[in-house]
Amino acid sequence: EAWLELAMRAYLHATRLGIRVSQEVGSGIREQLPRMTDETRRRPEAARIFLELLSRRTGVFYALRAMRDSGLLGEYLPEFAEIQGLVIQDVFHDFSVDEHTLFVCDKIDRFFESSEANERFRRSVLDRLKKPEILRLSCLFHDLGKSRGGPGHSKRGALMVPLICERLGLSSADTKTLIFLVEQHLLLSRTSSRRDPGEGGLLQELAQKIGSRERLDLLYLLTCADSMAVGSGSFPNWKDELLAELYRRVDQYLEPPADLKPLWEKAPLL
Repeated sequence: EAWLELAMRAYLHATRLGIRVSQEVGSGIREQLPRMTDETRRRPEAARIFLELLSRRTGVFYALRAMRDSGLLGEYLPEFAEIQGLVIQDVFHDFSVDEHTLFVCDKIDRFFESSEANERFRRSVLDRLKKPEILRLSCLFHDLGKSRGGPGHSKRGALMVPLICERLGLSSADTKTLIFLVEQHLLLSRTSSRRDPGEGGLLQELAQKIGSRERLDLLYLLTCADSMAVGSGSFPNWKDELLAELYRRVDQYLEPPADLKPLWEKAPLL
């Protein structure tokens, strides 16, 4: 195997075993980074291992942070390198953009691990995801547009997604889903906090924009993780409850598969 595949496999195995990649291995990977090229980034086997890592239920945050610290994550995803150390001066965010992004990934790990009663609804949404790696990619990509400056980072980030997905060998359907998630990652949080979700016209409009329960699931989980990772006290229980209620109401306007019962009928909200 080429050095990139071996490096990716080191982080995947460490995640499987619940251990950390040693400093010696990290240093060895760092020495190889000058060999990274666009051709290297397009290697199918490297992408396969990376996506398998992102599909793991836990330990993904620690692997991604170690990859960031060794320089591998920024070299493999140069768009991520553009947000490393980037600080946005506002009253909402306590961290640099890359730290916030990794904390969003950490929240997904915690959702998988949680057994708290008030997490049952979110966990029930999470457990039916067919491709957790798409959720993790949306976490990594959602704030990439902040590297380009100015307002409208969601739309700018969405424009960056197709090239990354092409390098990773993702399908057209998965690429479209990720474009949607990045472009609309603030949709549910803004709607739940600023408008009455009881309005039928608004709910139908949201359902039409989202299009499927799979996308609603992904968007809801991304929104929860993103909101929690902004800073201390950024996602109080009342916001969590509003978001879950909005999910439930929008879900009623989506056409589910015939054999799939709505989650909110199976699991309590919060």
